[in-house]
Amino acid sequence: MIGNDIVDLAVARRESNWQRPRYLNKLFTATEQALIRAAPEAERQVWLLWACKEAAYKAWSTETSRRVFAPKQLRVVAWQQQAVGQFTARLATPRRTYCVQACATTDYVRARTLVAPLLPDWQATFYYPEASTEQVRQFIRCALRNACTQHFHWQGAELSIRSNTLGRPILYHQGKPTPVYLSWAHHGAWAEAMISRGARLRSPLGCFNPID
Repeated sequence: MIGNDIVDLAVARRESNWQRPRYLNKLFTATEQALIRAAPEAERQVWLLWACKEAAYKAWSTETSRRVFAPKQLRVVAWQQQAVGQFTARLATPRRTYCVQACATTDYVRARTLVAPLLPDWQATFYYPEASTEQVRQFIRCALRNACTQHFHWQGAELSIRSNTLGRPILYHQGKPTPVYLSWAHHGAWAEAMISRGARLRSPLGCFNPID
């Protein structure tokens, strides 16, 4: 199971007033609010924590086949800065704990999680300043198909991406679902996508250069 999220900070600043009364109480636990208050940039910390919750939720919903997003039930129980703009979080749910890698730039924050023993085969961040939501959706689907064609030696014409009942993307090869996990996110001018092989996949990997 994998999950990711991205937040365009300019759009978030324009559209979301996180400082309004009771806003943080609805989304974050007391521990998480303490992290926000202690952060050098409180606004950035808000969206880092939010992106981590979204990423963990995507992995959780795939694992449990449930579609109930309750932000305060995805609890940040550990938070550590690894380097400038690089963070690691642990988010606890009643079922398991998810390790999330988060990144912050001046333009966006993003978060990614994979449940062991999965490893990332490909991940990328995209900038589409003028594209519509539907155009970005098509661009990402094309990028995912191209990456799968390269890594798994499948023909692009044999691949399709469909959404399941939870709204999660599923990769099909020759009309059959594959054990390849896909995840993507889009907000404002920024988009994010990642791929990880399931344990049953036996197709060899080619060489690749992840875009970051």
